[in-house]
Amino acid sequence: MLSVKQKEKIPQLILGGMTLKAIASMYHCTYQEAWNAFVEHLSFISLDQHLDLNQYEIDSYIKFLTQLN
Repeated sequence: MLSVKQKEKIPQLILGGMTLKAIASMYHCTYQEAWNAFVEHLSFISLDQHLDLNQYEIDSYIKFLTQLN
């Protein structure tokens, strides 16, 4: 079971380049628990703030979505 602090940190870890699989391993949780924590806290982050859409629009989104796999 993930703590509240771990759940809150997951979106930042993903946006920092860590995969859900790596996060699940690091926090000793399931992939689904890591995914649920990401989705639960997704409204608190702004993807535009973390992805430079002006320069790398398509590449950044592809990289981001690949991390979620």
